[in-house]
Amino acid sequence: MLSSWTSVDWQSLTFVGERHQASFRLLGPDAPALARRWSKGLEDAELDVGRGMFVAELTVADLSPEGADGSVVVSLEALTLKD
Repeated sequence: MLSSWTSVDWQSLTFVGERHQASFRLLGPDAPALARRWSKGLEDAELDVGRGMFVAELTVADLSPEGADGSVVVSLEALTLKD
């Protein structure tokens, strides 16, 4: 379940894009294992975001237990750039 998402414009001398931060809360008794499987290799994935944009950088910023229900929060940071 998506629990938060923020995006801000970003630019350098040669690129224009957006910085994104997202948090997903995974529920259920298998949440820790699911979080590890889901995030493993995510930083190296090639993601198609369409609209003339590409993911230049993707980082799993945090994997943290949320509470007694066994849920896990996966926090991601990404940089998307215009082609």
